[in-house]
Amino acid sequence: MKMIQLKWKDYDGSHIRVVTQKTSAEIPIKLPAKAKEIIVRYEYEQPDRKPTDYIFPILSNTVDYSHPEVIFKAI
Repeated sequence: MKMIQLKWKDYDGSHIRVVTQKTSAEIPIKLPAKAKEIIVRYEYEQPDRKPTDYIFPILSNTVDYSHPEVIFKAI
């Protein structure tokens, strides 16, 4: 998973959860203070966010990126 693909449901306030590509295992990663500060800034900029919205507004929340070519072109 690329960091720009993180969604709010993947963040719990102190950790992000990523799924490994090979085993599909979910791994929690503890964030350092600076990373949490950055995410908090995005929280304030997106008061009406949904759990399925992207944390970083690089990808559009209205586009379906389920096809690999679409996400590849967007990134």
